Amino acid sequence: MIKHLSKVSLVMTIMLVMQLFSPLIQVFAAEATIPTNVRATEIVPGDYRIQWTAVSGASNHKVYDITNGQQILVGETKYNVVNVYGLEEGTYQYAVTAVVNGVESGLSDPVTVEVIYPEMQAPNDLKVSVQNGNELYISWAKSDYATAYDVYQIVEGQQKFLKTVTITQHALLNMPEGDYVFEVFAVSDRYGTSLSSSTVSHQLIHPQMQEPTNARTIIENDDDVKVIWDPAEYATKYSVYQVINGEDVLLTETISRSVTVRDLPEGTHHFKIYSFSDRFGLSLNAAETSAEIVYPGVGTPELSLQSFNGQIAKLVWGTIRNADFYHLYEIIDGQEVLFTTTVGNNIELDNLETGFHEFVVRAVSNSFRISEPSNSVSFEVLYDIKAPVTTTSSTPSWTNKDVTVELTATDDKSGVDKTYYVLGNDENALPIEGNTFTISEEGIINYSFYSVDKSGNQENVKTDMVRIDKTPPVTTTNATDEWHDAFTLQMTGEDHLSGIYTTFYSINGESYRVGNSITLTRKGEYTISFYSVDRAGNKESAQTVQLKINGIEKIEEETLLGNLGLQGEEIEQILGFIQYDPVKMEELALLEENFLLPIWDPSKKNEQLPQFKDYLNGLKEITAVEVKISTNEQIVSIEDLMKLDKVTSDIVIEILTPEGEMLGDIVLAAAIPTENDTIENPVINEPIEKPLEELLNETTSEEQVEGVRDEGYIEPLQAKEDSPKTVNGAKLPVTASNMPLNILLGIIMMFVGAYIFLKVTKRPKGGYSK
Repeated sequence: MIKHLSKVSLVMTIMLVMQLFSPLIQVFAAEATIPTNVRATEIVPGDYRIQWTAVSGASNHKVYDITNGQQILVGETKYNVVNVYGLEEGTYQYAVTAVVNGVESGLSDPVTVEVIYPEMQAPNDLKVSVQNGNELYISWAKSDYATAYDVYQIVEGQQKFLKTVTITQHALLNMPEGDYVFEVFAVSDRYGTSLSSSTVSHQLIHPQMQEPTNARTIIENDDDVKVIWDPAEYATKYSVYQVINGEDVLLTETISRSVTVRDLPEGTHHFKIYSFSDRFGLSLNAAETSAEIVYPGVGTPELSLQSFNGQIAKLVWGTIRNADFYHLYEIIDGQEVLFTTTVGNNIELDNLETGFHEFVVRAVSNSFRISEPSNSVSFEVLYDIKAPVTTTSSTPSWTNKDVTVELTATDDKSGVDKTYYVLGNDENALPIEGNTFTISEEGIINYSFYSVDKSGNQENVKTDMVRIDKTPPVTTTNATDEWHDAFTLQMTGEDHLSGIYTTFYSINGESYRVGNSITLTRKGEYTISFYSVDRAGNKESAQTVQLKINGIEKIEEETLLGNLGLQGEEIEQILGFIQYDPVKMEELALLEENFLLPIWDPSKKNEQLPQFKDYLNGLKEITAVEVKISTNEQIVSIEDLMKLDKVTSDIVIEILTPEGEMLGDIVLAAAIPTENDTIENPVINEPIEKPLEELLNETTSEEQVEGVRDEGYIEPLQAKEDSPKTVNGAKLPVTASNMPLNILLGIIMMFVGAYIFLKVTKRPKGGYSK
């Protein structure tokens, strides 16, 4: 047992010694791993790539600028390369360290960088090309390191700056004729502008406009000519002329490549086309073309009589090509007399005089004149074969008066002879001659009628009706003499003929209203007057019933008008204005129930304002008050407010008497508070002895203010201890140990271990016991 304890103590002692010396071993090992083979490669003058041989096991490398004895961190990387950009001209030195197990090594051997800026060179291969006749394009080859180019024009020996460009060309549009000299400098945002420039000269001569080519014509619709041509270079429009009597007459100017000339007469027509450029002017010559118009003949229609019943004739003919319309002639005494004109190829003839009729038709072209007359068609119209037509003055609507019916008959030929009518539905009743009769009896009275002309043509029998109701309706109610807590009065109208149109009622002598029921819930005695009107206009004499209600003694003021947001005193003033009229208070209660106004939100004004409008209209109708709406000290309407994009000022709604005395007002805010709005008096959860500004001034780093919260609660602020650092001043990682503390703990544990070791290994005088 004692031997076993001795071995354990020895192991513990060894572990404590390793714990004691492990920080020193880490430091010495880290100091020994310094990067080697540090070198610098130029990317471009002023930009360099620093490289080195990576240290095995290093988690990070740091590059320092050690120029002039200072040590400035340039970059950090877990790889073995860092790029340095934007160096000015001069000499620089760089060194590298490695971070192994959180410990930074010493500096490597430095590498020296000599920065010398190049001299910018003028661009090469400068030249000028011409496009579209007068557009100059200056181009050149790219210069090394150039980020832009300054372009100048030499005018009378002086430089004229044109533009700084970042590409290798510059365009000058719509330039006049003349000699041009340009020079271009290369520009670098780091190395400056080239000392010399590249120069180029060019003589610009505008092209001479040429006429269009391949001018030609196409004849359309026999008398229309389409003039066509191929485009001329640089042309922006074309002028088209027709040669008339040796003179060029301008027809049109167009940007297209064709023009249609319509309705030309017969003959040969000559055309000229000039091209025009808004930069180079009109062509000296014109393209010429011609077309010959020969009118085709207009065909002669073939006329036929399709149908004839002795009075109505229908004439038809074939469609003629190029015909725009047709003239129909009647042959009278051997002469063609124009009867009518039509665009179709048929016509129906009615209302012709009695006797013999003969017709011919001609096709007419707006361009090609008129055809020869067609063959003739003739027929004889008999005396009269059409029956007369009778109309009545009565309508089927209900009436409460006698109805006098007037029958009116017409005939287009021989004239009306007699008119007959029959009252009722008796098919065997004998017709009565006449065109006027009066119906007095109530009910739905049917009658029939017809007329006969002087040629004996009889009209088909027609029927109609008269509806008469002279008896007023009768209205009954469910009223009783008892007292009721609440009561719904039902008014039921009855009418045996035309039916009830509507029922009217009045409460306590007020104006009559439309309706057949009313519910009373407020305490009081009520006199209800009522009557009905039927669809014939008969009005019943007004009746009256008494109702006694045991309802609520008085409507609590807070139940009325509270929906609108009025205060108690304002509600009292409005109810006092209506003298606490129980009927009006009943109506106000119904208004509150039917119009539940939303909580005001200015962002939803166009949705909510119509609801406020309906409520206010009901309030005005019941109480006869006046309502004035204003915003930004200007009187407005609900419609004006809805047209606004945004409410920028509070909306004030004032309730006034007709004389202008204020009864109450409501304010609809222009904006509502949000959770992001500043709170003037925030609640602090815990007492703070010092102002917030003093607490913030006591902090020494950004980490010390982490305890300040947005919610108004402030936690105690505690400074953090400084992090341990390496011998070179770099921060150790979170896993790095505190070496002085570890050494002290190691010494203490070593002595404790030695004491235990000596204690357990001391033998007793009697030897080992068994």
